[in-house]
Order: sequence, then structure tokens, then C-alpha cells
Amino acid sequence: MKCQSVIDKQAAPPGRSGQEVFDGVLCIAGVDWWYHNRGHSEVRIMCQLAETLPVLFVNSLGMRTPRPGVSTQSGRRIFRKLCSMAKGLRKVAPQMWVFSPIMLPPCSKPWVRRMNARLVAAQIRLVLKAIGMRRWFTWVTIPTVKSCEDAMLKKSDLVLYVNRTLMNEDMALEERKRFLGHGVDYDRFVEASRNRNSVPSELAGLQRPIVGFFGSIDDYTTDLKLLKFAAESLPDMSFVLVGMSTLDISDLTSLSNVHYLGFQPHQRIAELGACFDVGIVPRLQNEWVAYSNPIKVKEYLALGIPIVATPIPPAKEYPDLVSVAATHEEFVEALRRAVMLNTDELRLTRQKAVEKDSWRAKAREVLTLAVKLEEQRSMLTQGNGG
Repeated sequence: MKCQSVIDKQAAPPGRSGQEVFDGVLCIAGVDWWYHNRGHSEVRIMCQLAETLPVLFVNSLGMRTPRPGVSTQSGRRIFRKLCSMAKGLRKVAPQMWVFSPIMLPPCSKPWVRRMNARLVAAQIRLVLKAIGMRRWFTWVTIPTVKSCEDAMLKKSDLVLYVNRTLMNEDMALEERKRFLGHGVDYDRFVEASRNRNSVPSELAGLQRPIVGFFGSIDDYTTDLKLLKFAAESLPDMSFVLVGMSTLDISDLTSLSNVHYLGFQPHQRIAELGACFDVGIVPRLQNEWVAYSNPIKVKEYLALGIPIVATPIPPAKEYPDLVSVAATHEEFVEALRRAVMLNTDELRLTRQKAVEKDSWRAKAREVLTLAVKLEEQRSMLTQGNGG
């Protein structure tokens, strides 16, 4: 799955900027507000934009039906999507609505796909009208189906990337691509780091040092063999895992020094992470990882803690702040070294590295780009006499 977002737009009057150009944002999301981690990039950016403009957040659309025996936790996925659709339209903030369209079960048959496209589009138009949104720009997180992705990229006005390798490879989009990168809830994480001596009940009594991880645990991202090797090699360290798991991790959690806290609300991540002595990114080495950009790297940096990771793209951006380990043995040795690197001076250096990357700043950049595109379109229209 590629990590990029697409902005498309609806026409707006020329000569104006900011809130005067648009009266809202339509976000066709790649996640579901009701059951996915709200730390995802598009969620954080939309929450920030909602402080300036009304936002309609359309939950992720099913692109394929989970199949028992093929998809992981297929029954659970179907149930939670049905629960999401049952919620319909909900207002979650003064200027933000979340909408789960009703659709037929997705399948490969062309007529079903066409019917779903019309059904979903009609519902979104009705909701936009109901909430009074007339002039908006559209943010679309690309679907995980390549034919849909290619069509979307051709129609987009601008493509935003969080991975430079992916951006450089998409040569045909030269004039329409920008690197945005991820943001971080900088103030929240820095504040949590100042209160790190206040230990949450879940971590009270754990043996130090604490090696921590937060994020989804999936079969295409997380190296469980590496985690088990590290935990077994370092019995004097506590390993804390925070996040939803789509895998059976009982073999790992059966170890006495491994503590799995499961899914936690996004607002608690900083509080728990502040107690970590080291933050880890134990990623598998595959194509998906090569084109990704884990948000947790900036979150760890905002907490001021040392980072040990397998080879990942963000490590190149912070070569002096992320310890990269290519083998299991190197990972263990890097953890041993990292626990000694928590000086106040180094904490400040890490935090300084991401202080300009707040989600507020990213949202402001997105809005500025959208306004600039609209101004260019308006000028072109006027120049053509239209």
C-alpha cells in the first residue's frame, strides 16, 4: 500500500484566500473514525483543519470483502464495518462531521462496483447539502486497489506524499506532487515528557528500563520474531506494546518481561510513551515498509527518547537520532546502548528536531496549497475569458 494523499477541488470565486475561498473540506478517508487509531495522518490533519473550516470526514470504503480463512479476523472486520455504517452521520466536533455511507458488499463484479460508486456519491452529495457545504476542496487518501489509484492520480490536482522514494518514482506527476511528510502532536508529547515521573497504573511496578512500542501490530509490518528475540535476550528489560493487534501474539506475550496493553485511545499514547526509556520500530523488510513513513518516529522524538529501529525511510532523515539495526543481534546491542542515552541535553536535541512539524503546521500547509491551486485555476479561467 502506497502512502500518499490526493487533493481535488471544487470551483471557488477568485481573489480570496483562506476561509473565504472554501466553506469546507471533504475528506474521503482511508481509515474509519470509529475503530481505527486516530493517530493517522489524515485524521490529525482533518482535526486541525476543522478549527478553521467545516470538515466532512467520510469513513473508509470497503474495497474488498474479508474472506474467512483468507483475511485475518474476517468476521470481526465485517462486524465493525456494519457497526460503523449504522452510525450514519455524527457530529464529533463544532465543525466536524463523520459519515459512514451505506454500500453493498464490495466484490469484483463491475456492475456492483458501479452501483456502489453511484450509491456512495449520492449519499455524500446529500450530506454535503445538509450541512451547508457548497465550496470545498477534497482530500482523498488513495485506495489500496491499483486501478482505482491510477484513476485517482490522473484526475487529481495535487498529490501529497509522506515517503520521498515513492514521490521520486512517480515521474509522470512531476508538476503535481509535493512532499508533505507526517506531523506530530508536538505540544502534547513534549508536555507528557515533562511529567514522565508520573507513571500510569498500567506501567507501575515494571522493571526498568522500559522498551516501548506503540502502533498497530500487523503481519505485513511488525517483525514478531525480532521482538521475541530481543525480549528473550534482554530479560532485565521490560517490553511494553501498545496498539491493536491483528495477529496471534500469545507466543510473545507469554514471556514474563513482555506487557501488552492493547488498543489505547490516541490521547493516552503520549502519557504511556513518556515512561519509555527507549522507543522501538521493529519493522519487517518488505515493499510496504520501504514506501511507508511511521508517524511514531516523530512521536518518539517529541518525547525525547532514544529510538532503535530496523531499516526504515525516516531513519535517513534523522541519522544521528535513530539507531538502525539490520540484524536481530544488532537490534539487541542497539537497545543496550540506547538505555544509556537519556540525558536531558539529548532529550532536548531530539525534541528540537521535530518542533516545526506539528499537525497544525501541516494542516496550514495543506490549506495554503489548496488556496494557491484555486487562485491559479481562477486566473486561468479569467485568462480564457470564462
